[in-house]
Amino acid sequence: MVAAFAIHYGGGRSGLPTWDALYRLFGMAPPATGTEASGETSVTFVDVGQGDAVLVCQNGQYALLDAGDYAHADTLLATLRGMGVERLALLVMTHPHADHIGGMETLVSALPVDQVLLPDLALAGVESTQLARLLNQLEARKIPTVTAAAGDSYPVGEGSITVLFAGIDPADAGEDATVDDAVNDTSLCLMFRAGSFAFLDTGDAEQAEEAALLATGQSLRCVLYKAGHHGSATSSTAALLNAARPLAVGVSCGLDNDYGHPHAAALRRFDAVGAEVYRTDQEGSITFTPTPDGLTVQDTAAGALQPAA
Repeated sequence: MVAAFAIHYGGGRSGLPTWDALYRLFGMAPPATGTEASGETSVTFVDVGQGDAVLVCQNGQYALLDAGDYAHADTLLATLRGMGVERLALLVMTHPHADHIGGMETLVSALPVDQVLLPDLALAGVESTQLARLLNQLEARKIPTVTAAAGDSYPVGEGSITVLFAGIDPADAGEDATVDDAVNDTSLCLMFRAGSFAFLDTGDAEQAEEAALLATGQSLRCVLYKAGHHGSATSSTAALLNAARPLAVGVSCGLDNDYGHPHAAALRRFDAVGAEVYRTDQEGSITFTPTPDGLTVQDTAAGALQPAA
């Protein structure tokens, strides 16, 4: 009893472990905490080809994590409108690559956006006409922007999106890292929670950033995980997946893409932790809805709800 009291009130300080650390040590899942959030909770992987655009919904409020490339901007907007999205409480740029920001200009010109969450653009060091146009448009429309910092949290309905990690210095990405790899490692790593449901999105984070995220000691346990970097072999490491232990993995990638995403090595790692895999290249847009028993999944191809295994 005394030990439990000490961990509850002092865990993480003075050498005492946290409850999450103890659960990880013994390979156990932390118990669900809190009550279920009222209103519907859902996460939709919008099919934007070889890009990312993930819509989070909680009790009638919406957040969009990335916005695909420019070529799919009209498709993304039509999909959001078809889902009844009239306003975004939050628009998130995980990192400034074209396949994540290309649709943002179209979105902010067509939908009201309350706030835009940006990565540390100085850290990423990306200069592009597309990014400059977007930033100018946000300023012209007086849409507030904020640079993310670890620990920041943003409400979405009765849920919240928390910044777990805000990227590493490109100099720490490793001597074999390309310029694009280094920018990938400046991705925002985010956790959306609503009641006992948790969704982990690490953008395009590569191995170096995943290792840095794990080193923070935060709980990464989640029900749903977005495959890092579209299912690249250099993301979604075994260490990260063993910490996250997702029930389902969503892969956002283009049909017959030139990168070979998702890679066989990543698929093997998803299988090793018992996660069911869903892919936009095969199933179109995919909506995950938490239930007391897990998840239901609705995709464009099947058009019907099915339980996640």
